Amino acid sequence: MEITTRTHTLREYLRSFLQEENREILPLGLCNHILSFSSIETVKNFARCSKWTNDISQPHLAHTVKSRNNNLALFLPGQRLRKYRKYIRHLVLEDQLYEADTSTLRENLSRLRYFKDVTHLEICLDTASSLTVNLLTAILLRVSQFQFYRRLRKLSIEFSSDYVNPGFAALKNDELWHRITWDDQEFLEYPMTYTRLYALVGGTIPPAPNLEEIDVNKGYQTIVGLGTLARLLCLSPKAKLLTAGQFDSGIWEDRKLNPSAKPIYMSPAHPLCYTLTALEVTMLKSDFGEAVQVIVREFPGLESFVIRVSESFFTIKQPKAVRKAWLYTQLKNLKNLKRLAIPWPCHLQSAEYKKYRRGRGYASVLTRTEEEAYIEQGEQIWYPHLRKIEQWVEKLMIKGIPLEEVRLSALKFSATYTEDRPKPILRYNVVELFSTVERYPHLPLARFGSFDWEVYEID
Repeated sequence: MEITTRTHTLREYLRSFLQEENREILPLGLCNHILSFSSIETVKNFARCSKWTNDISQPHLAHTVKSRNNNLALFLPGQRLRKYRKYIRHLVLEDQLYEADTSTLRENLSRLRYFKDVTHLEICLDTASSLTVNLLTAILLRVSQFQFYRRLRKLSIEFSSDYVNPGFAALKNDELWHRITWDDQEFLEYPMTYTRLYALVGGTIPPAPNLEEIDVNKGYQTIVGLGTLARLLCLSPKAKLLTAGQFDSGIWEDRKLNPSAKPIYMSPAHPLCYTLTALEVTMLKSDFGEAVQVIVREFPGLESFVIRVSESFFTIKQPKAVRKAWLYTQLKNLKNLKRLAIPWPCHLQSAEYKKYRRGRGYASVLTRTEEEAYIEQGEQIWYPHLRKIEQWVEKLMIKGIPLEEVRLSALKFSATYTEDRPKPILRYNVVELFSTVERYPHLPLARFGSFDWEVYEID
């Protein structure tokens, strides 16, 4: 029986074993594995089945703890925490925690010492605050004194996109707000906040010896230069995965704000250039080709490379060769590349997409699903440039690049009002458009997604 993590299937599957008193048929390890990939609601429903399911569900329910209502004392150190804190692995510090006065903030941070087994620390901050840099530095300095800091495997720093400036936030009540495409600034011009991330870790924060993954949010209000990547990597000598915001190929600050700023690159001899094996970045449209060349030059040991470009990238006047040649010319220098992910935008109703469907044998008139009908009401969906990427991947294979996985996904982003959908929604989809066995039989693993929809409401 195929095991899935969908709520109803998982609950029915597990409950059937319990009702038939076949606990021994469902190994505890398998049950924990299923629950580890399930949502909190799924685990809660499973916990209600019996006392046995409640006992094995508690570690999963206690896996992630979020700070809320401006005070960690609401759940620290409660009775439930003392019992299950050894299971807590993911700690999320939200904005409300930092809005307190200095004494309360110091007390809240001191309570973090109770989390001795946390392996993933997520810090959410407001980029509009003038104290953001100092605050994050203070938090990391304080956290570095606790026992769990040496065990951290993942550090996430999230900057809230709702607080770019008061004028931008005020547009939430305007009709224009619901037509904003989150991954394209052309819909609304506003001054971006250039957060000087390199100041956060400029030799101040002691390294976390076991930190393997560093994630800085991919929002448009954060510009990440190569010097920033170097300093972030200095947090750990074992960093393997780095997810960063927009990548500027070396500039520390905005060129317009500081015309005299000079490009600053990492030394090719920097040992961290060779230990990093996975990198995810969003490319700036202004220096796309240069940025890729810098990454390929500075990180030759990459095994996994996820590179994103926005629709606005195609609006600039650049020769097609500049926008395409990097894929099969530059990436050939990554000798260890095994996974390549390229979310490349293309409109659903474009002539290229329709031509592709006809070429793959799809009928010109299709029975529209509910989702496709909704798409035609004006929601913007972006798909990969399918045939072009197929050709590029084939050229990569011819050139001998040892790809083990090619993942072509489609990012979709918009918020729209309709009669049957009164609230703005944000969807993410990937669509499977051809057989990987047919197109790439020589690939051990080639993922092109599946027709899957997830819905997130925007407050």
